[in-house]
Amino acid sequence: SRLEDGRGNGGGGGPKARPGEANSPSALTIAWSERPQSFDPAHATDRTAANVLLNVMDPLVRLDENLAPVPNLAEGWEVSPDGRTITFLLRPNGRWTNGDPVRAGDFAFAWKRVLSPEVASPFASQLFGIRGAAAYHACVARNCSEGAAGVGVSAAGDHRLVVRLTSRQPWFAAQTAHQAFLAVDRGTLNRFGDAWAEPENLVTNGPFRLERRDDDAVALVRDPDWRGASGVDVERIEGRVIENDMGRVQAFDAGEVLALDGAGLPAADARGRPPGADRKRRAGRRGRCDGAHAGGRRRKRGRDRSALALVACRRRPGGGERGARARDRRQAPRHRPARRREGEQTGCDGPAERLARARNPDDDPLAPG
Repeated sequence: SRLEDGRGNGGGGGPKARPGEANSPSALTIAWSERPQSFDPAHATDRTAANVLLNVMDPLVRLDENLAPVPNLAEGWEVSPDGRTITFLLRPNGRWTNGDPVRAGDFAFAWKRVLSPEVASPFASQLFGIRGAAAYHACVARNCSEGAAGVGVSAAGDHRLVVRLTSRQPWFAAQTAHQAFLAVDRGTLNRFGDAWAEPENLVTNGPFRLERRDDDAVALVRDPDWRGASGVDVERIEGRVIENDMGRVQAFDAGEVLALDGAGLPAADARGRPPGADRKRRAGRRGRCDGAHAGGRRRKRGRDRSALALVACRRRPGGGERGARARDRRQAPRHRPARRREGEQTGCDGPAERLARARNPDDDPLAPG
């Protein structure tokens, strides 16, 4: 489901609970690793805010299990022969929670807002593939509104969003699954100003609505008026913020939560294996970690090892990179230099001896006669 993808690149219908767990099919509890800082798509940099936004908002496309873009709010898109113009065709039944239709102009307005130097969005560079985007973002004049007119995104009617790119970019459609490319209701933003993204003011257009936001919890409820509401099986989502990595794993093992956002999970747990599986080590063995010697057999490390596991490996005495260097030193052949007899000149003297000869060349036995 879109909720369980830690990157926030969501799926289609609502998430489904597994039978026999603590969560019922009509309710889902998920553990998030961070407190959401902002639900403004231009500033939603943390994992929790990204996941929430991609459940309460409707992106143009979503990514399937192979990370390929598939239609979502956009029922399709057209690419020009030179690959520099892409036109998204919006579904006519998109609605904001205030009843207004979702128009192509809402996307054009939101994208230019992300690029605005006044907004200072950390995601601005993701839109630099659009013609005129980088120049507008770099504007330092008092009034940059003229620069916004030069950005290559515009609405051709209510349901056609035309994007002109700086070059052929086959990946651009998939890129619009990111939260920075979400639409914004201009009327809500103009009415509430900087407070438009607060839970009590936020107007959304996705399968869920933001019901509550506390310090350690976020609650979402199913939106019965969403265009695809019949395909959403979950009525309510309770998000718990558990910042401790092992705390999230323990809550999952105990059935207290049904889904995790994937941040900081041990490698074996991230692959769906029981905690501790594939990590058996012989008593007293030091050095390798992450199950490299599980069962007494040498195992090749997979590419899906998590960064957390690798860091833990490096910190373990005798393991990781430091341990590898120590083993190399122990195994390297030792070449002891032959002892030099007193007064013997080898030509390999140290810096102090070379400096002394430079000061007293008459004492150098190798100096030319």
